[in-house]
Amino acid sequence: QLTLVKNMSLVLSAMLVGSAILSPRIPESPDPVIFALLNEGKTIEPIARVVDGQLKEWIAIDGADNSARFRSVYYQKGKTYTVTSGGKSAGKIAVVSNNPEAECTADLAEVAYTSGKWSFGPFGQSLATSLEPANSTSGLRRASNATEKSSLDKLALSALQKQGFRVSKLKKSTYTIVNADNDNMVEAVGTCVAAPEARKRILLFFIATTDRTGKFSLSFSEARIFTDENTMSGDVTMLDDGVYQEKLLDLLDTDGNGVAEIFSMHDAFEGAGFNAYARNVTTGKWERVFEVGNYHCAY
Repeated sequence: QLTLVKNMSLVLSAMLVGSAILSPRIPESPDPVIFALLNEGKTIEPIARVVDGQLKEWIAIDGADNSARFRSVYYQKGKTYTVTSGGKSAGKIAVVSNNPEAECTADLAEVAYTSGKWSFGPFGQSLATSLEPANSTSGLRRASNATEKSSLDKLALSALQKQGFRVSKLKKSTYTIVNADNDNMVEAVGTCVAAPEARKRILLFFIATTDRTGKFSLSFSEARIFTDENTMSGDVTMLDDGVYQEKLLDLLDTDGNGVAEIFSMHDAFEGAGFNAYARNVTTGKWERVFEVGNYHCAY
């Protein structure tokens, strides 16, 4: 699947404008919330509420822009949330502070560890939540080994070549091995950068599954093309450092069906986008089931 992204910041802003036209109220018993845990465990940013096992926009409660009320309920000083690693509980964090007057970060909160020890992987990020993770998730989350990386690099290049890109090598690739349902067949979540030309970048995000022999095959993939012209800074090489790259946050079984959803994040120049992927019970393929964008200031 190929998407040409002309201006990610416009997409994120449009999402929020659509949410902001509706009027606010938070239920007496707040819904469980899923946060991105960023900056190596120092910051949380909201992704979604969980309502009857379904992911819903965090900013729109009963159809209303409710960010101020959201902060007053979920960012109370000392309020604790569970950190996940591979979809399992890996400790607790507590809210330290939130500045509702901050021009660019009003919807983020600073947090501190209260218990547990975990590794955030290559991107320094995970999930925090008030939803207790299901026991069915394996908790596996590790970097790919050399054999797996070689196989996944070949899979990524093959996927790009099948889409017509003349790419013989990857500029960057990062793969995390997870297990969404605690079986003997793992998944790999991949973030890749290719540079077919000096002023062009292809960003590839994918989820790969394994069969009983351990062979990887693509289950979901999306390639996005960027040039200087459709990069807000006018410098496409900034993408090499992470801008626009879609990266794994972690897993969480939000609907209790025994198969955790995979959550990811991609930075833009004026915000952050978040996606969730679920395995289709009929086809067995991974599909994007939720996406939301949060506006920040440009940088």
